Amino acid sequence: MLYPPSSFIEFVILILLLLFTATLSLAVSNRIHLPFPAVLVLVGILLAQFEMVSQPLQELFLHDWFPPILLLILLPTLIFAAAFKLDARQLGYTLLPILILAVPGLLLSITLMGIAIWYFTSLNLPNALLLGTILSATDPVAIIALFKRLNAPKRLIVLIEGESLFNNVAAIIATAIILPMVSVGHFPSDTLWQGVETFAWKFIGGIVVGWAMALIIGWLLQQLEKNTFIEISLTILLVYGAFLLAEEGLEVSGVMAVAIVGIALGSWEQSKLSPLTYQYLQQFWKYLAQVAYALIFLLTGLSLHLTIWKHGGLVAIVIIAMLLSRAIVVYGLTAIMNWLPYQRPIHWRYSTVMYWGSLRGAIALAMVLTLDEFALADTFLDVVISAVLFTLLVKGLTLNKLIHWLKLDTPSLVDKLSRIEGKLKAQQRAFGRIPEFQQGGLFSARIAERQCRRCEENIRDTRNQFINLQKIAASSEEEQHLLFLRIFAEEKTLYDEMFAKGHLSERAYRKLIYSLELQTEAIRHEGQLPRFTLHFLWLERWQITLLNFLENLPMTRRWARYWNALQTAKDYEEAWGRHQGNIHILAYLDELSQTESIRPQVIEKVRSHYRRWHDSARARIDNTTEQFAEFVATMQEQLAERLILHAEREAITEQAQAGFLAAGVAQTMLKNLDTQIYEQSGVKLAVAHLHLDPLQLLSKVPVFRNISPEEGKLIMNYLKTRMFPAREIILKPGDSNDSLYLIVHGVIRVSRLEQEYDKDVATLMAGDFFGEEALWQPISSTTTYRTVTPCSVYELCREDFEKVQILRHPQEKSSKCLR
Repeated sequence: MLYPPSSFIEFVILILLLLFTATLSLAVSNRIHLPFPAVLVLVGILLAQFEMVSQPLQELFLHDWFPPILLLILLPTLIFAAAFKLDARQLGYTLLPILILAVPGLLLSITLMGIAIWYFTSLNLPNALLLGTILSATDPVAIIALFKRLNAPKRLIVLIEGESLFNNVAAIIATAIILPMVSVGHFPSDTLWQGVETFAWKFIGGIVVGWAMALIIGWLLQQLEKNTFIEISLTILLVYGAFLLAEEGLEVSGVMAVAIVGIALGSWEQSKLSPLTYQYLQQFWKYLAQVAYALIFLLTGLSLHLTIWKHGGLVAIVIIAMLLSRAIVVYGLTAIMNWLPYQRPIHWRYSTVMYWGSLRGAIALAMVLTLDEFALADTFLDVVISAVLFTLLVKGLTLNKLIHWLKLDTPSLVDKLSRIEGKLKAQQRAFGRIPEFQQGGLFSARIAERQCRRCEENIRDTRNQFINLQKIAASSEEEQHLLFLRIFAEEKTLYDEMFAKGHLSERAYRKLIYSLELQTEAIRHEGQLPRFTLHFLWLERWQITLLNFLENLPMTRRWARYWNALQTAKDYEEAWGRHQGNIHILAYLDELSQTESIRPQVIEKVRSHYRRWHDSARARIDNTTEQFAEFVATMQEQLAERLILHAEREAITEQAQAGFLAAGVAQTMLKNLDTQIYEQSGVKLAVAHLHLDPLQLLSKVPVFRNISPEEGKLIMNYLKTRMFPAREIILKPGDSNDSLYLIVHGVIRVSRLEQEYDKDVATLMAGDFFGEEALWQPISSTTTYRTVTPCSVYELCREDFEKVQILRHPQEKSSKCLR
């Protein structure tokens, strides 16, 4: 029988002992209220004094497999866990400031720290820059926990998490680039430029590899049957496979690839993963990250030399340089970002917390532990551990006091009102449950009566607190903000019910909930509603421009048309969901005006906003209905099918729980229903009704009625897509026209000037055409063609028509070919 080598057995035993030590350290940390990482380092230092522990660990550190374990297992785990929990949609809206803080901010931090360390110490410039790079990696765990407790704006939390993620990735890439240059002792000009090129190649290459791997595995997950084992196995393969492919196969950044994979997986949720798998992955990777985090800090403490005091001067200079460089990066770059368009400003108090809460942690320690063949490895290890402990013990333990001094822990009047109102609702619900105790006659009437009196007193006290706080709000503005928060909570409850019943797809539900989150945060933190939450006008204009450009390119025309149709379908579903929510809230406001003592002007202001949103959503629905009647009918059929399938599923579940259906039979029936529900979900089934086939449009024109499919495909290459907004004139009397127009979507009104007034003479819709005479010779328009709704048309000009004729009949004149 073969046994593994003794060194491997010792390695497994040591890992188990370290895990056990980390578990006890966490219990101690919670008891004495010290940061968990600091306790781990201190415990590691203590264990290192025992030879029976330190000797095997020294052999472990010197073994060939130790650095690869750090690089191939622990680092990807930490990076993926950080990326997986990011809000991908919020990340998309804050990506520009995140990248500004992460990449230029990192380079600025490295430069400032490196120059300061080089100038004030005996280290040469390459070594100083390497040390600055390692200490530029930040750990946002403490500050994120604080911000969540303070109910800070979510965009700010995502900004810090995203900046830390990409900052750490960029620091790891920069370390890998600078380290080989350290042996030279200086940076030649060509080496510097090569380093910049290498950084860009690794950074962008990692993004491409991660995104490509995520797309492949995502497609595979959609094709395969929903199974927890398959899904989890593929996601683990995706994480470490992307790292190895990027790092070892293509020599780009593996950690960047892992970061992109984590963001992609986190954004999939139920669209590609089953709910059970997604919840399990959240807990699984959170645990793995905690294990990696604990092992790195313990190993750091075990590796620390007790002669660290010899580097006291260097440590002091490094810490001062680290503090000053971070201050310049945070305050300087946030000031610049506050001037960027479409970016809400970051208050100086939050910038201060971002600065002081920028701790150093596991990533910096993992990088310094991999410097096994570096001449100054021991010195760097002592300095980095000292800097990490300083941030944990000094900055970490004073962060709460800073929060209190900045008055960020003081709730606003709106938060106080909403908290008391929530408490009041909870007490009223508890009071309503007391009669349930007495059902059956076995519960003491005396105890029930005493509980009723206690609940009534609590409700009365809470209501008095609420009334007193309302009196503090001299104006109706605070009351209006509170009402908005109540309304948003009610609207969210409605969307939850619609999603649970299958009325909304998972993608539309998430978009609507995200819109409510933006509105809630804007009211709570800024005291006003955001300009846009669902439909950003500048983004819609940019998308229309891009799609028009792509539809005119033969290589991307088919993809652009499909994407345009898919986007239209998604917009319709969002508008329908918002329309249903607005109707519900308007009725809810009418009920509040009758049952609660809210100022009428406050209710009217809130009602006016919802009326406007209702009209906007209704206009979008009507616009889509006018242009794509078949699509809307298909969407409604899908909704009806989902409602029926969900009702059947509920009935089968109830029968199985009652024991009427056998477990195996019920499971099979539910599985079939889930498959049918999945097939009816989303908008892809309805997309086919959004576009008319160009060949069908051409066949309606007399001159093209008898063309073959091959000739039709030839003509399609010359069709140009034109997009017109509503109420735009395409042709007017006197305009020279030399094109045929085929209407793909929209409504066009034809009018003629009669007795100084425009008289409508025709209405053209999808499938109609006009201007066919212009294919033979230029004509002067005698009527006005004006769009009623946004329109999409194909245009075939006479010049292109003649080219087609020559290609089809090279021996004949184009003017005689089709007559």
